[in-house]
Amino acid sequence: MHRQFSYRPSLDDLVEASDEEDYDVFSERSEDDLANEAPTLISEVLAALRSRFWRRAASLGAYRSG
Repeated sequence: MHRQFSYRPSLDDLVEASDEEDYDVFSERSEDDLANEAPTLISEVLAALRSRFWRRAASLGAYRSG
């Protein structure tokens, strides 16, 4: 399951905003929206890490068994 978040600042946006004291990356999103997405985002990150770990373990196992 891959989710697209509705707002992600570009690097240019962040660089331009770095001089502004009150810049909030998530200003267009409510705190409730962010709180509701946090568990999903954490689950997606953990799934990606598990997948990467098992792919790496499998490639090392194939390499060692020769």
